[in-house]
Amino acid sequence: MNNNRPLYYILDWTTGETTPVDLKTWIPSFVNKERHVARTNLGDAEISTVFLGIDNGYLTEKPILFETMIVGGIHDGYQTRCCTLSEAYKMHDDAVDLVAKGNCMPYYLGKLRLWTLKLISTSRRLLKGLWTAVKM
Repeated sequence: MNNNRPLYYILDWTTGETTPVDLKTWIPSFVNKERHVARTNLGDAEISTVFLGIDNGYLTEKPILFETMIVGGIHDGYQTRCCTLSEAYKMHDDAVDLVAKGNCMPYYLGKLRLWTLKLISTSRRLLKGLWTAVKM
């Protein structure tokens, strides 16, 4: 983690290079500008990859400046982030592939399954303790 790392960045869309800047430089270069790296609609899902312009890598070595999200469909809420424009294009393609397959476990369903298993395990322990207390 680098606490001295700049917060604001601008992107040269032709070279893919990001440059750290101060807030006064960042605002005019960012306001009312198109920030989409890629956008794809598949069925009822939209896959969107954007340049964030603000470092979201609080605990990372490199600045996290790009984000891909899936809105709608069975993967609604899927989100991933990366550092470079070339990674962002790959990340977008991976998310499109995820939606296009359509037959794999939805993102949040996988998490829900794990949470459910933990809840069942905890509930069993609690019920066993209550049953033991009632029997006494």
